[in-house]
Amino acid sequence: SSCSVTMGAVYATLDRLEDYTPEAPDRSLYLRERSRAILQDGSPRDVWLYVWNPTRRAELEQGGRLIHGRSWHPLP
Repeated sequence: SSCSVTMGAVYATLDRLEDYTPEAPDRSLYLRERSRAILQDGSPRDVWLYVWNPTRRAELEQGGRLIHGRSWHPLP
């Protein structure tokens, strides 16, 4: 059995889920950043992380409400 899904397609799907637009990171809710993880066996692995975009804080504070767990949700 072969898999026809490319990593580019996986990144595009995750980017949409995380509201990340590579062409406009300043408007993205999260940013995708490369990092290094250490596996249980001690070996390093390059990974991608989605991290909150701090440039969106003022927008969220004005147009959202902080809920339990420190998550922001847009106001209806």
